[in-house]
Amino acid sequence: MTDRFDSYEEEIGAWEVHLGKFILACGEIERATYELLLALPTEDLSSIVLNMKLVLRIDLILSLLPQRISDEGLVKQMSNLLSKVKDKIGTRNIIAHNPVELSLYDSEHGIDTRQAVSKFHTDFEKMRKTEIDIYQLIDRCTEMQLLASELIQTQYKVESFLERGK
Repeated sequence: MTDRFDSYEEEIGAWEVHLGKFILACGEIERATYELLLALPTEDLSSIVLNMKLVLRIDLILSLLPQRISDEGLVKQMSNLLSKVKDKIGTRNIIAHNPVELSLYDSEHGIDTRQAVSKFHTDFEKMRKTEIDIYQLIDRCTEMQLLASELIQTQYKVESFLERGK
């Protein structure tokens, strides 16, 4: 138990809330990319887009934006937001695809009973582990929620711009 939580149950509750909020924010980002790819192209790309990974959808949006949106400020705003999303995809994948587990031992500090989202990375030279503890998750959750909100607001601006141009 840590000094920021009064009980184990309170800490588990924080994990549940912030894991859920983080995943929901990521889902909003995913939805926004699909909606942008329905609005931006002049051709119907829906059958292709459905099978694209998020980073490829973002790259496609980034290439379509300057072709379809003449407002350079809006293109820059959306491009900056999508670049931030690309920077955070690794964190999203770690949180979405790895378990919360008890970290029982840390060779630097001895025995430790923290819980963390853990991902083991393997390469041929060594084994390493990435962990995201509850405090990092809370920070990343807040960042992802703000990013999702900004992205959706900007998505609406892009769609509005496209509607005015028709």
